Amino acid sequence: MLQLPQLLEALQIFYMRPTQDLEYVARQGHTFDSKAQMQAQSLTKTPEFQRWLASHRPDLLLVDGNAYTPGPGRISAMSVFCAVLVLGLMKSKKHIVLHFFCGQHTTTHDSMSGPKGLMRSIISQLLYSGKQFDIDFIDSRTYRESLEAQSLPHLCDIFCKLIEQLQLDTSVFCIVDGVSLYEADQWLDELCCIFETLNALVENEHLQPVFKLLFTSPFASRRLGQQTATSRRVVLRRSTVNGRLISKGSVCKNWADRERCSTPSLNEKVEHGESSDEDEYE
Repeated sequence: MLQLPQLLEALQIFYMRPTQDLEYVARQGHTFDSKAQMQAQSLTKTPEFQRWLASHRPDLLLVDGNAYTPGPGRISAMSVFCAVLVLGLMKSKKHIVLHFFCGQHTTTHDSMSGPKGLMRSIISQLLYSGKQFDIDFIDSRTYRESLEAQSLPHLCDIFCKLIEQLQLDTSVFCIVDGVSLYEADQWLDELCCIFETLNALVENEHLQPVFKLLFTSPFASRRLGQQTATSRRVVLRRSTVNGRLISKGSVCKNWADRERCSTPSLNEKVEHGESSDEDEYE
């Protein structure tokens, strides 16, 4: 019977890479001016994001960042926002937080590039989340060989079967930044397949965990935007003049209020208009 180390080897997954991506992107806030940061941060004021973050129900949100200019190395202010959001959510042990930054994985020599890399990454993060999973469903040579060949249908299947094993009301936040970068011709069909798979988890009335999916784009998502209901799509405006810079406290405030917050000091600083070098990525 296939064991967890063998499964990770078959998928060619290296857990440290997602952590490194997250830390790297979070440190890039200083490369964006206040206007870009405030535009990304304005997402927290939208009712769609507030609902997505604080609701106890499964949900999907697609965000078009509508950025002024591209950032360095395919990182946008929206990427920094997502990184800070992930770090804030990770402060609670009550739920699982999965993340992937598409802009970090677009080159041909990167083994984690493209939609298949996305799926392999979030599978690895799920397996390393500290939850116990039964992988006995991988019970044939054909299934294992398909995983080793990185068959996308099998990657999607294993992710769904792992999610379905989670306990009732476990919250799973899945945050994918820069998704429009994968709408290129060579990846579009695979991206749509993943989107349909993950959206099906959101829509599954019989799924016990609460699956929350956030897809963001630096500018605009063309194909996925066409597949997403208006009520689940946000286009950020460029008219934002006043607002806050990206910070852990303000990004996660609605969720923190609901959970009675694991980071009260950060919330107090935001409410009183204060900031600190630790809190803000300027």
